[in-house]
Amino acid sequence: MTSEPKRRVVFERLDRARAELQVRELLRLYDVEIQDPANADILPDLLVEKAIMLWRPGSEDEALALLQQCAASYDAASPNYHAGEYLVELGRFADALSHLSKCLFIEESCGHQWYTSAALLLRAYCAAKLGDAAMAAADIAEVDDEEDVLEWVHVDPVVSKSSVRRMIEQS
Repeated sequence: MTSEPKRRVVFERLDRARAELQVRELLRLYDVEIQDPANADILPDLLVEKAIMLWRPGSEDEALALLQQCAASYDAASPNYHAGEYLVELGRFADALSHLSKCLFIEESCGHQWYTSAALLLRAYCAAKLGDAAMAAADIAEVDDEEDVLEWVHVDPVVSKSSVRRMIEQS
């Protein structure tokens, strides 16, 4: 079975389980899938999904460690994007910049654009928070959608082109 059909089958099975299981039971099911050698080619996706589930119930340190380990072990955009996003929520902007830059590099080199807009906006936010107005301005210039707001990222101010512009003006 090729990677995409296998990925679809595994994640459909996990989605069905999500409706019936508590978080800890579902995490154990993810661990079974992660340990299955047949899932080696979708392992980064499984690890990212597990980290996402860990993040919200209060296991932020475990989620971040898992994402950073995955980002270091696999040349994939997803773990780098999510590690960057979570580091932004923790206020660790310099660390987030590294992951977001790697995500953007991987996406560009692979011709993918799944995370590009959000990663650019998050990287601009980090740069503005760190006082790098030039980088922040360059990144938001690359974001197409003027109304792009990342309301799922829990920070103040909210991540948006307008909030980044305000931070640049105040620096």
